[in-house]
Amino acid sequence: MAQTYAYILTPDALGDFIDGIPTRGVPRKLTTAYLPTVGFKSTNHRQILAVLRFIGFIDATGVPTDPYRRFRNKAQSGAVMAHALREAYGDLYKTYPDAHQKDDEALRNFFAAETGLGERAVSAVVATFKALAAKADFKAKPLPAPSQLPATPSALTVEERKAPPGAVQPALAINIQLHIPATSDPAIYEDLFKALRKYVLDVSSGA
Repeated sequence: MAQTYAYILTPDALGDFIDGIPTRGVPRKLTTAYLPTVGFKSTNHRQILAVLRFIGFIDATGVPTDPYRRFRNKAQSGAVMAHALREAYGDLYKTYPDAHQKDDEALRNFFAAETGLGERAVSAVVATFKALAAKADFKAKPLPAPSQLPATPSALTVEERKAPPGAVQPALAINIQLHIPATSDPAIYEDLFKALRKYVLDVSSGA
C-alpha cells in the first residue's frame, strides 16, 4: 500500500507560516478561514493545514497540539520540529537516518517508490520535507515527553507554591476583642485570661 505524505506547491509560504508561529497568538483552531487573517490568502496556502496535520502540529479538527505550542519556545523550536519530522517521516528515517542531509535525487527516488505519485507531486513532497527540515535542529538533545515536563504554575499544589528560602513572608495580624461582662468576681477575669493564654497565645500547646 502506497504511503501518503502531505505536500504543498508553495513551500516558501509554508516556511513563512512556520516562522510566524512563535510570534502569533495561538488560535483556537487553524482553518481555511484563519489563514487569510495572517496573510496566507492563496488557495494553494490551504495545503499548509494538511502539512501541519501530517507533522502533528494540529489535530484532525485543526486544534493546535502540544508540539505546536512547544514550537513557540524559540529555545526549543528546532528540537520540536526535528522530533516531529522523525515521527511523521518514520519510514524515510528508517531508510536514511540522515534523511535531512540527503540530496534531492535520493529523496525523490524514495518518495517516488513509496507514494506512486507523479513527478510534479513527488517534487512537491521533496520540497515540503526540505522546507520543514530547514526549521529543525537535528543535533539538539531529544525533548522530554510532555508528561515529563515541569508542571505549569496553575497545576502546582499549595505546598509547591511555597515561597523559596529567604523570601519575605507577608505579615499576618489578628485583632482579638474580648467583651467582658461587668462583674465584681475576680474569678471571672482569671478564667477568661487563662482561656486566652491556653487557646490563643500558647500556639505550642497544640490546642
